[in-house]
Amino acid sequence: MDRIGSYLVYGSEGVCLLEDVRRMAFDRTGEAEYYVLSPVNRREAKIFVPVSCQALVDKMRPLITKEEIDRTIDAATNKKFVWIHDRKRRASVFRAVRNEMKTSQSLMMLCCLYIKKQELEDKGKRMVFTDLEILSTTETLVGREIACALDIPYSEVGNYIRARLGLKPAVQEAPVG
Repeated sequence: MDRIGSYLVYGSEGVCLLEDVRRMAFDRTGEAEYYVLSPVNRREAKIFVPVSCQALVDKMRPLITKEEIDRTIDAATNKKFVWIHDRKRRASVFRAVRNEMKTSQSLMMLCCLYIKKQELEDKGKRMVFTDLEILSTTETLVGREIACALDIPYSEVGNYIRARLGLKPAVQEAPVG
């Protein structure tokens, strides 16, 4: 996890560039070795993760790969999702999945939401606000990681997923956070 110049995911901060591993002193306890991370959505910020603090190091993980992304999306095309009709229960389940911060599960949920949204639009209906909110926040949470893994602009992530699912492209992608 110490390839300087590589991207990784750090907890809820999201995608970060590993800028350096260096010895630093933040207090009177002396010097320690730190990973220096730069969040891609806040380039001016720096995160210092003590190499010796396993609990914090465990929050660092590699980006999802293009193969994992495509495999997850392809699995979604062959899967029949059971739509939870109770809005409150559905929102609770979706939020739990999103909050687990597991990219492949969140991506699978995103696929489910894209498919449902397309089905509703084909019938001249709209997705309810709660589902749109979950869709939007999930896109934001996993979109940067997917964009980085695929080496595409964040604004193209939604249409990449839709195209892979065999759905129509979005009329207009929302600006990326």
